Amino acid sequence: MKANIAHLPRLRLTPAQFFELPEYSCTYPTGTTTGKRWRRLDGAHDHSFIRRGGKPQWMIGEYGEPTPDGKSVKLIWWRPVIIVPALTVPLPTYQDLDIMHRVAERVA
Repeated sequence: MKANIAHLPRLRLTPAQFFELPEYSCTYPTGTTTGKRWRRLDGAHDHSFIRRGGKPQWMIGEYGEPTPDGKSVKLIWWRPVIIVPALTVPLPTYQDLDIMHRVAERVA
């Protein structure tokens, strides 16, 4: 992982949330509305980085609050962590497996 991304705070997202974010890997989105988020494949357009063996990494950008003078906004960067729900289906017991085995023998 790139050093500049490893230290970033983590942002937990589902796969759907991640892919719903617009991608801006070589620019910044227009309109600096506070809270606006996007995904960036950092390093994807840095050919010398890739030639040196670098691997692009995903980041999430977010526009923060405007500066006191109102001329710019804070950029907040996150390291995305994709979360998936755990399997909640109960596993079969040994008794269930035994019954399934006996049924399979009768069918065969």
